[in-house]
Amino acid sequence: MLLYISSPTFIGRTFVISCEGHDTIARLKASLLHILYEMGRGSHQFRLKFKNQYLKDSTTVEECGMADSHVIKMIPLSRHSLTDNPLVSSASSMHSRETEDTLQGMLLKEVQTLKHREKLCNDIQICTWALFVAGMLNFVSFYWYTGFYKGLFALFSLYSTPKYTRLSGFYLRMNERNDLRMLMLALLACVLLLSNAGVLTALHLTECGFVLHLPALPCTETVYYTVLLSLAESVVLLVYIAFAFSLMSNFKFKVGNYIEPVLVEIRDIKYILAAANSKSVKEQRSAALDLANMTASSVDNKFAVVAEGGLQVLINLALKEDEGVRGYAIEAISELLTIKSIQNEFISIGGMGTLLFSLHSSDTHIVRESLLAICQLSNDNEDVLSHVVTDNGMDDLCHVIRNVRKVECVRLVAGIFLDVSFSAELRGVLVRHKKHGNNRDLLFSYLYGSHSFFSGLYRCNFFFSG
Repeated sequence: MLLYISSPTFIGRTFVISCEGHDTIARLKASLLHILYEMGRGSHQFRLKFKNQYLKDSTTVEECGMADSHVIKMIPLSRHSLTDNPLVSSASSMHSRETEDTLQGMLLKEVQTLKHREKLCNDIQICTWALFVAGMLNFVSFYWYTGFYKGLFALFSLYSTPKYTRLSGFYLRMNERNDLRMLMLALLACVLLLSNAGVLTALHLTECGFVLHLPALPCTETVYYTVLLSLAESVVLLVYIAFAFSLMSNFKFKVGNYIEPVLVEIRDIKYILAAANSKSVKEQRSAALDLANMTASSVDNKFAVVAEGGLQVLINLALKEDEGVRGYAIEAISELLTIKSIQNEFISIGGMGTLLFSLHSSDTHIVRESLLAICQLSNDNEDVLSHVVTDNGMDDLCHVIRNVRKVECVRLVAGIFLDVSFSAELRGVLVRHKKHGNNRDLLFSYLYGSHSFFSGLYRCNFFFSG
């Protein structure tokens, strides 16, 4: 089946991926990484989203309910320009034994394997043309009739040998049963090699120093020519057979064979949390990234992270100075807050203050994720809005309106104000904010916001009350 991948990072470009129903999401990511590698973006970090659900690397295409021609969204994990390679897994720094097989290394290894496949296909084509020329030369040899079947073999090999390039893949339908096709060609080449051995054995040149019991042939120029031609053909056939078996081995490799195990690797949460508590910014960033991936992959991972005390760890990471650490931590928190039972624990340990603090970030990605988390909380928990008001959250929201020039963020703020307006007690707080001069910010929000915000203002009588 064909799947179409769209991404806000690559505007105006849609990626097309060919896959099977049993392929995992990790293998789809591997195919995308190869495409991005050719674009010079091999270190681009992303997740896949389908029907508003982030896809777990270990699940298959069928399990996700995908069908032919479905569109999948490629969501970048962060927009930070990291100095470290974001494809490198943090598992190596979190386990007692360091591993050298990082995701970036696996990508380069796969690229080299595919380059080797392309080279083998080209080398076999060169050998085939050499055999074709030799077949034609056999018509002027002592055994001239051997030129017929040798020429036919060369033509058959030219037709049957898979044509492959790393960028375009196999030509036409050459990707079907390539291993059997190459096995058949290798066996036919072995038959030709035996035929040449028979030719050399039949040429018993007693007068030229070859002492055999069979009748000898005169050492004419034609006989010498046949011997040299047969020897040259035998060498080319041996090289052809070696390339054929090497290509058969290479055909066992599929894109994602090296990358997939790295993506679906089950990381120990304890090691990740230990790295998150380290003093190294690099390890903190990697840990925050792993936690963002884990929380987005499954509900079980969300509860596992919370059970190990990961919620408090993420709150601490969201308060770090490094924008990369904060961005990944806020993403993970936003994912965790989709579970209502986790929301209550988050509020009880003072997590609202962290979200409100993140609204002052200079990175709009962090601001957006924080607003999404607050909206999620306000929709599911009535006590959240009182926390927003009592923790000076109105000032933080007005800061977003005043400083963030992004319509989506302002609309999220508008939605939060609308939720606040439904409470008579909290409406009075909004009126007091008007008297403090914040109505200008609220009106600015309306200009960049949505119709729902205007409804909220109307309900609160902002325009009609003194």
